[in-house]
Amino acid sequence: MSVHSTKEQVTAFTGLLQSASVAHRISMFGIVDNFDLITGIKSVLCTSPERTIDVYGNYRNLLHGQKILDAILQKNSKALKSNVLKYSLTMYITAKKLINNPVISKQVTSGLDRIKLSYNCDDVLEPLLIESLNKLYLNTISKIKPRIIISGEAKYLKDEQLSHKVRCALFSGIRSAILWYQCGGRLWHLILCKSRINNALQQCIKAS
Repeated sequence: MSVHSTKEQVTAFTGLLQSASVAHRISMFGIVDNFDLITGIKSVLCTSPERTIDVYGNYRNLLHGQKILDAILQKNSKALKSNVLKYSLTMYITAKKLINNPVISKQVTSGLDRIKLSYNCDDVLEPLLIESLNKLYLNTISKIKPRIIISGEAKYLKDEQLSHKVRCALFSGIRSAILWYQCGGRLWHLILCKSRINNALQQCIKAS
């Protein structure tokens, strides 16, 4: 594996945080940030990128995630205690288990290939595409234990369309978590390498 820069690691980690935030906002408030959801879904469907940033299109598409990481690095108590960080860490754990499960990993890859052949991936908010990603998530990643538990208002969690989008957000979060891991990102970096991470984050923000 080639050596990846801290900037690439930060790029993937902000993608993870942003997806976690999308899932949180939908489940708690019924709010769908289509811009961030589109970025996340496109990242799931981008399976052969030339560069890390190609997964997300550009740095500006990760602006929300960048702001969350900045708050975490500044030790903002709200950010540190938020469900967003909790979901991100849980997705990272699930992602590592997925990497070590070749059967489910192959099912995910095959499923994404079928989806990309079946739909116009320029319109990733197409209901049938979202439903297909939802089913693929349920049939594969959701079988990895322990399952990711999302807290929220029952009326939003029980809404079929919203629940499908929550799972799409989780799918994209796990995609980013895998990418972060592949780029050399590790949880202990968040504790011992804060200065290096912050420098890379500021580069990403300037490029946005």
